[in-house]
Amino acid sequence: KITQTLVQATDFRQFQHLRWSPNGQWLVAENYLPGDGVSLVLINTETGQLQQITEATTLYSDKQPVWHPDSQSLYFVSTRNGFSELYRYTLESHQLECLSHLYTGLEMPFIVPDGKNLLYTLHQAKGTSVSQIALEALTPLSTTQEEVKDSLFEKKENLTPFPDQTYSIQDYQV
Repeated sequence: KITQTLVQATDFRQFQHLRWSPNGQWLVAENYLPGDGVSLVLINTETGQLQQITEATTLYSDKQPVWHPDSQSLYFVSTRNGFSELYRYTLESHQLECLSHLYTGLEMPFIVPDGKNLLYTLHQAKGTSVSQIALEALTPLSTTQEEVKDSLFEKKENLTPFPDQTYSIQDYQV
């Protein structure tokens, strides 16, 4: 039995990949509208009001959002430069930052329960790996067209697997 409808879309919009903020004030969702592509929206859990946080466009997709434990920022995957890259959006400043430039792409970011590390899948020529990075090690990359073009095929140190560490799935059960 449905006890409450928070948002009712009337324009063929589809909400997917819902994630509740740790402070309980927001839901973040992939917002798909045919002809507009996939963007991210915040849904106020008390009022149901929508707040668009990334641009709706058919040129790229913003997807797979995850909350930082402080509920002040989101990490998500975007294909804005043609590859699946990691981005951070800060709610208070509305700042959007690219955190990776990997020509093979990454997917499925997940902040581990300790709140200090981020897991992600990294696509490589020999297959896919699950990798980890400390949140504090993630630094914004330049997003000017020339610098993005020059950096696409460089190996970035900030999103590489930790070869000396092994993690079992039990380490990250919620």
